[in-house]
Amino acid sequence: MKIEIQEEKENPLLERKEVYFKFIPETGSEKYEDVRERIAAMLDLDKNTFVIQYMKSQFGKREYRGFLKIYKDEKNMRSIEENYVLKRNGLMGEKQ
Repeated sequence: MKIEIQEEKENPLLERKEVYFKFIPETGSEKYEDVRERIAAMLDLDKNTFVIQYMKSQFGKREYRGFLKIYKDEKNMRSIEENYVLKRNGLMGEKQ
């Protein structure tokens, strides 16, 4: 899977970085956890400080576009993000 960063923006109000990316999956489709692992390795991130808001397939192409939010700390992320986003990213556990 090849991941390409399209745009990065700082959001000082919410203390996070917002990243738009695209990727072409090796198989039919990719799971959020596989993409999260690849992005964490690529950008050297802690998996508990970022979420993928969405991954959308492009009509007629084998390409996905996504939106990623990188927070400075886990506490800030959990106070801002909705539970369904945390669950989708595999971050709903003991801490809520």
